[in-house]
Amino acid sequence: MQKSLDVLYLTRKLLSFNTINPPGQEHECAKYIGRLLEDGGFNTSYYEFAKGRTSLIARIENNGNKAPICFTGHIDTVPLVLLTGRKIPLVVDLMEIRFMEEVLPI
Repeated sequence: MQKSLDVLYLTRKLLSFNTINPPGQEHECAKYIGRLLEDGGFNTSYYEFAKGRTSLIARIENNGNKAPICFTGHIDTVPLVLLTGRKIPLVVDLMEIRFMEEVLPI
């Protein structure tokens, strides 16, 4: 089992993947998350419903007398154009989201 990850590092790392949908392109991000889960003892599998649109399934064995649990979520991100009216790069800082010329507090 791996040591715990720094939450800020992990957040920055996940946000560094360009998964803006469309087109998505979650493959590299899914593989990164999969490696983290594998290091934690999970078995992983990947499925693509379109080129680069990768979904990740992670399973861990139990002794059979516990009910399974399922978490689901999206790896892709929504374009910032929906928030700002223009498509601009995102830079994540410790306590704020920076758009190229402006700062919006979290």
